[in-house]
Amino acid sequence: MLAKSTIAVIDDDQDLVSLFKEALEMSGYNVTAFIDPIKAFNHIKQKPKEYELVLSDYRMPSMNGLELCTNLIELNPELRVILMSSYIDFEFEIPNFICINKPIHITWLLQIVKDSLTQKYNNIPKVKRKYDFIYNIKIPTV
Repeated sequence: MLAKSTIAVIDDDQDLVSLFKEALEMSGYNVTAFIDPIKAFNHIKQKPKEYELVLSDYRMPSMNGLELCTNLIELNPELRVILMSSYIDFEFEIPNFICINKPIHITWLLQIVKDSLTQKYNNIPKVKRKYDFIYNIKIPTV
């Protein structure tokens, strides 16, 4: 278990950032939280190898999550990314990316984080919602 993994949580919704940060810290992760994607990028680029996973919203002011995380992966190709959105209407193939729909139950989010860090993509829970989870890494469909 990678309980000491360092994770960046990025979302323009302060309440959601606080909730995710608290839940991840209670699960043993080191978490840095941001509500501004530009500040997040500027902070993470100083020590890009320090972060193992970025949990980011897609739609944010000044820089969207896809742009942010793509730039971060250029700095650290080993970085894992979980991109969240209430509505994702596009497809892309980027290694180490998982896209999930919000809202998400915190238990499922914690499992997705754990599986992403341990590369157990087959164990990521699939939940039927109005918009199903979108997986954009090589995950076998069930």
